[in-house]
Amino acid sequence: MMMLELTGNNMNIPKNGSRWTGIEEVFVVLHTIELNGHIWVHYRNESSGKEYSCYMESFLVRFTETVS
Repeated sequence: MMMLELTGNNMNIPKNGSRWTGIEEVFVVLHTIELNGHIWVHYRNESSGKEYSCYMESFLVRFTETVS
């Protein structure tokens, strides 16, 4: 498995450390990786500390970036 920090002009890729809101919870992006042609987002629930992963496309549908 190769871990990459994705950079560039693609505004759709969640940035490491960015905060995102779900229905009633806030999540922090830990990192993004490209694996077998898919971009994965690894993120943590701020209140519970539980960590999750999903495809970037699914992440962008589920969550909205929190602007500070």
